[in-house]
Amino acid sequence: MSHPNERIIKPEGGHMSEERLVRLRSDTLPPAPEESHPRRSERKYNMRIKRQDLTLIDELAKAASRPRSEVINELLHSILLKELNSISKIDARLLVAMTADRDAKYDDLARPWSFDALMREIDFIAHNVMDHGVPEDTPEDFHSEEFMSLRAKLQEVRR
Repeated sequence: MSHPNERIIKPEGGHMSEERLVRLRSDTLPPAPEESHPRRSERKYNMRIKRQDLTLIDELAKAASRPRSEVINELLHSILLKELNSISKIDARLLVAMTADRDAKYDDLARPWSFDALMREIDFIAHNVMDHGVPEDTPEDFHSEEFMSLRAKLQEVRR
């Protein structure tokens, strides 16, 4: 059984052999602020999973020496990230991610969806800045049609 302040970190697209165990030394941190409401990440949901899929999930968990729930969470995150990144227009992708982030409560080790939504662009920007510097003039701001459509739908849902 792992220590409650330990996390296994695996690089994106990495291999099991590249995993690293990280232990948080809570004695060196300031006390956490009191929460007035339960965190959303603590909610539990019931899911129906096909027996053959659950068997595979259990075998993957055994192979990685990890709990079933951790494997399921990783699979779910991977699927959601793939769906998020399937939105081709960056402004629309970021709008969806930021809307989800606004309602989410993250722990200290979690990464917001907006960061994941911009990962490709951050890498591109970093390389361009290193290769060409920073442009002095920022071009006028235009949003894609997909962004405008998604924004309207999300505003309707909020009403």
